[in-house]
Amino acid sequence: MTLQEVIQDIHALNADLEVFEKKYGALSKDFYRLYVAGELRDEEIEEIDEYGAWAAAYKMKMRRLKSNVHFYFHPPQPRALL
Repeated sequence: MTLQEVIQDIHALNADLEVFEKKYGALSKDFYRLYVAGELRDEEIEEIDEYGAWAAAYKMKMRRLKSNVHFYFHPPQPRALL
């Protein structure tokens, strides 16, 4: 995955996360902490599905941010021509 693709993914994931944050009135980092700890109510099937999608999007964003940092500090080196 290129750096540009990582950045595009981060922007798309931010848009997805914003929808959940507005709907549920919580920041994704706070939601994810509660989700992992099992402290969210899970009475409605729709909520359970959305919580799973929200958690997956947040986790993916964190992975992409880590990739972005890796690209920044360890840019791909050009291959030497033989």
